[in-house]
Amino acid sequence: MWGIICVNMQLFKIVVLIIAIASFMTCVAKRTKEKEVLFQATYDQGFGGCSLVLYKDSTCVWLGQIMTEDIAGKYRIMDSLIILQNIPPDGCINSNKLLLTTINPNNTLLHDLILVQVDSGRKIIDSIHIFTIVTNRY
Repeated sequence: MWGIICVNMQLFKIVVLIIAIASFMTCVAKRTKEKEVLFQATYDQGFGGCSLVLYKDSTCVWLGQIMTEDIAGKYRIMDSLIILQNIPPDGCINSNKLLLTTINPNNTLLHDLILVQVDSGRKIIDSIHIFTIVTNRY
């Protein structure tokens, strides 16, 4: 009788251990899972540049110029307007409002998908720092 109880206790301990390991692995997998990228927009000025990564969960990361730290923020999309939150102005970005368009203010022959910085009235305020949309980057 004691042999059966000991075997059942051993089996119970093994099952509990397996459940604990499975739970731990699930937590680790969730924590290390990469966010799904909506798109990345880059401005390349030759040596250095900057980039904005928008994730599908409405968060974003500003990858500034050389020797600057990455800045995490959030964004909202309203039609073709992207409004950034918690991304301060720096040398590349001067507005928290970005317009998604195919009309390049510097070259009407180009019809690539780009982001331009605009004011509240959707008027372009910076025709130098134009961000090219990069898809399938990750």
